Amino acid sequence: ADELIQANRDFSITGTTEPNATLVIFVNDVPTVEKADSSGNFASSTTLQAGPNTMIVQAIDEDGNVVEETRTVIVS
Repeated sequence: ADELIQANRDFSITGTTEPNATLVIFVNDVPTVEKADSSGNFASSTTLQAGPNTMIVQAIDEDGNVVEETRTVIVS
């Protein structure tokens, strides 16, 4: 959900995309590269800052197609 509000700074980013896709996950402009498994599942953990945190997840499939989702999580 976008603009989720939580007190805990630990956060897991999970989802499903194309099998074996490469994911570039930006949390407050800091990138992390992950790989989806053969079913397309992926997971990444991060520590958020107090206040709003912007997350951009880019999934790149084996043909080079890119899908991007942006979410904001607010730590109170």
